[in-house]
Amino acid sequence: LATRMREAGVSPAARIEAGFRLATGRAPGTRERRLLEGALVRQEAYFRGDPQRARDYLASGGETGMSGDEAIELAALQSAASLILNLDETITRE
Repeated sequence: LATRMREAGVSPAARIEAGFRLATGRAPGTRERRLLEGALVRQEAYFRGDPQRARDYLASGGETGMSGDEAIELAALQSAASLILNLDETITRE
């Protein structure tokens, strides 16, 4: 999901919109978009403060060999994608 979000554009808004649509089949509401964009921006700042942590985070999922900026960007997107995929709306309950 994070890779597809990255391909959707360069702005956090475009990326969140794409990820949310892919996961839920609808556009995020204003409040949802604002919260998820904020989370994405915070995660990018977090990983930018410690690029090795971004590479370690990605390595836990099998992604290796990325440059600092690329790793930071993808780690932040993976974190945001995880938030989206853990929404009640995206989890099937029986």
